[in-house]
Amino acid sequence: MKKTQGRKSQYSDSERIAIAQDYLSSDLSQAEIAAKYGITSNTIVESIVRWYKKHHGTVGVSPSPSQAPPPILSAAELSQLKQKDKELEDARLKIQALELLIANAGKELGVDLVKKLGTKRSDK
Repeated sequence: MKKTQGRKSQYSDSERIAIAQDYLSSDLSQAEIAAKYGITSNTIVESIVRWYKKHHGTVGVSPSPSQAPPPILSAAELSQLKQKDKELEDARLKIQALELLIANAGKELGVDLVKKLGTKRSDK
């Protein structure tokens, strides 16, 4: 890891961002992150993460699968949701079948059966 020299040794912003995002988005401990990036102390990792949260929040960091929130639906609610999805799919299929029926009837009769919006009836 490249360090910039000055009064106090510091990592560049891009390095700090990479370290903090790696720590926040993985299950690795501060010691493991320190070893991975060649950092001499866990407290440096801690201060980098603190800096990142202060300047960047936790934007762009997705939780690891083990930290995902538990499902909020009960089994009964999930069953009801699946039933509603099935009903919705059946309704869509019915609409599609009716549209095909209208199109085929229009072809056989030679008349456009679909009402056109904005047309007015002629008075005879």
